[in-house]
Amino acid sequence: LHEFMSSRGLSPELTGRLKSFYMLKFPTMRIHDEEAVIEGLPIGLARAVKIELFQDVLNLSPFFYGMSLSAQNSRETVAAEGRSSVAGDICMRISTLYKTLGLQLTTAGDVPNAMYIVRTGVVSIQDRSSEREITLAKPGDVVGEMALLGLSRDGKRLRTSVCLTMCEVCMMTQSDVEELLQLEGFRAPLRRMLASYVDGLAGRVLTSSKRAQDGAVVT
Repeated sequence: LHEFMSSRGLSPELTGRLKSFYMLKFPTMRIHDEEAVIEGLPIGLARAVKIELFQDVLNLSPFFYGMSLSAQNSRETVAAEGRSSVAGDICMRISTLYKTLGLQLTTAGDVPNAMYIVRTGVVSIQDRSSEREITLAKPGDVVGEMALLGLSRDGKRLRTSVCLTMCEVCMMTQSDVEELLQLEGFRAPLRRMLASYVDGLAGRVLTSSKRAQDGAVVT
């Protein structure tokens, strides 16, 4: 790029615009199609590459608790485990996206087509009706999984999520998740996580109800 701009004698203003464009398009400075490179590999080699690329995401995210490969193991051991594990199946279905400041990952009311794991950066999670910020999604957090797993009443997105920084996110499409749900090694940890979530929700409801009753008695 620098050689092109220099040889053509482009103005400083246009040079700056070109640099900004390519920084947005290739934030990691890697000008290649990662998925195209992997797709050309034999399945065994592609799986090994995917495991090495994304095992840190599985270890980082609580969503994949019980499905990930041990971070303490050597690369050789991880590769051997991954060849026959659900973690390897998950890694095979992950792809990388880069989003700049202000871009949306999900939009409330939309039909879900993917879920995202934040690898780097910060994402604002906003309320469906008021656009009020509810929480922040940081590295390891999952965005957009609730509606995708059928946990919204109308089957549509519950929240809008907006990147507050340059973000690297790992995407799994709806078809990826549906394929993984055929595997007991994926379903069982997910079932435990959802049961824990429901138990926690029930506990908060009971606590809130008791406080309301105590307040009524005092009054």
